[in-house]
Amino acid sequence: MDVKPDPKPGRWILPLVVVAMVGFTYIFVSSIDLTGGPDAGNGNGGVDIGGPTTTTMPVIDTTVPPDEDPDLDPDVQAYVDIINGFDVVLQRITDDFVAANAAWDAGTATYTATGDQFRSLISELETWSGSVASSNAPPGNADLVAPHQTIKDAASAPLTAARAALAGLQSSAPGSADDRRTAVADLESAAATFSNAVTAAVSAAGG
Repeated sequence: MDVKPDPKPGRWILPLVVVAMVGFTYIFVSSIDLTGGPDAGNGNGGVDIGGPTTTTMPVIDTTVPPDEDPDLDPDVQAYVDIINGFDVVLQRITDDFVAANAAWDAGTATYTATGDQFRSLISELETWSGSVASSNAPPGNADLVAPHQTIKDAASAPLTAARAALAGLQSSAPGSADDRRTAVADLESAAATFSNAVTAAVSAAGG
């Protein structure tokens, strides 16, 4: 019986190519060292696959050096707190007085309201001035006697200026408006003088 030749001899070529590729791949994979060694890199057969890296940050010394200035004596610290409190109160009263005077000049406040506010602030100044007058430097601290006396001497001028401002407001005499404005400016100046005296005393106290 005669054997007929294959009409499509090329159809055997593709399977042979596939077999050859499989064999080549097996040989190539077998030749790769997967056990890891000195050059194993990141554990992926020595192949860097772009994994995360770790950066070591420098250590910053955040230690605060100790304060070389000795702490204030408790009595001196209490004194510093008191005179600073005097200064804060005076500055607040002065600011309120200046604002009330400006509102009257601008026509945004009535005469009655302005007069009432002036009198209320003067009453506060009277109490404040009495507190300053009755205060004393810490006992046994000779360096603070003179600075504190300066503070006490500076406590009368703000009250005097505030009373003059009220008198100028209440007066109908020519020039009374200018007198009032001058008195308010004197109040601001007296408050600044008092603040400077407090600063000098705090410095003398070592605060």
